[in-house]
Amino acid sequence: MTEAEIADGILSYIRDEIAYPGTEVTRDTALFDSGVLDSLALLRLVLHLETAHGITFAPEDLDPCVFERIPAIASLVQRRIGAAA
Repeated sequence: MTEAEIADGILSYIRDEIAYPGTEVTRDTALFDSGVLDSLALLRLVLHLETAHGITFAPEDLDPCVFERIPAIASLVQRRIGAAA
């Protein structure tokens, strides 16, 4: 799975399951600064990503700065997939 495909999946999940209806979310949206993600939504996203991709995040991966933008999240997921292989 490419990083772009991972990013598309993350964007879809955030739009469908986390963001309030009518909230515009793009790959470049600052997820915490815009209020799309908060601490509980971050946990939901992390659990979804771990389940969907068969990965486990290390505690140091859970830096909110990494989860601020979708491309950075996709890159982290790709690295974790590679580490799990």
